[in-house]
Amino acid sequence: MLIRTLTAFAVAPAVGAFVVFLCLLVLTHSQFEIGFLVSMLSIAYPLTLIVGVPVFLLTRSWAIISVWMYVLLGALVACFAAVPLAFGFPASLALSALAAGAVAGLAFGLIVRPKSNNRWRGP
Repeated sequence: MLIRTLTAFAVAPAVGAFVVFLCLLVLTHSQFEIGFLVSMLSIAYPLTLIVGVPVFLLTRSWAIISVWMYVLLGALVACFAAVPLAFGFPASLALSALAAGAVAGLAFGLIVRPKSNNRWRGP
């Protein structure tokens, strides 16, 4: 369980930032520089360490079973970056921060999920 959790904390912010970066490329039909992805990652990883780890430690005792709860918590953690961005930048940037948090929460939930998908085992 510890290895899955550490892997989830290492991989989920990158997955969230990369998926939102690709969605922005497709939706805007423009060319974003790779520096935009790097800046998203430079916000995502410290936010994960400063806010995401305490939220995980507080909610670990809730016995979260649903992956959608992790999506909601990922969006909640992303609010710490999205709210300040909403005051100084366009609203689309704040919404992309929320989307990156939700995708990172989904990736985190799929990695940490304790139930196996192995349906071939006996009863």
